Amino acid sequence: MSAKKITTKEKEILAAAEQNLSAAQGTVVRSRRNIIKPLISEKSHDSMEKENQYTFLVRIDANKSEIKKEVARRYGVRVLRVNIVRKPGSKSRYRSDVSKKEDVKKAIVLLKKGDKIDAS
Repeated sequence: MSAKKITTKEKEILAAAEQNLSAAQGTVVRSRRNIIKPLISEKSHDSMEKENQYTFLVRIDANKSEIKKEVARRYGVRVLRVNIVRKPGSKSRYRSDVSKKEDVKKAIVLLKKGDKIDAS
């Protein structure tokens, strides 16, 4: 059994891959959308009109800074504050089967006075 010789081109490719891997290990790239949809209920609608707060359903792993950046980018508004509410999914039983609804995470976003989002 003879060992396969590695050509110089393969060495260059391996070196470039190692550099990319070492550079990428320190950073996490999130290119997905964190906001799933706006939540419109009686309570959220009242806070939209009176307090300039908007409620969104967001991904479970989204954090405040990501949500703030995405709302500002997507809707072109200035965000002052983001509050997050996480509701664990409820468990239900039917005979011997146990199931669980998925967890829900909501973001309540306060906008600067004068900024609005078209919620229709």
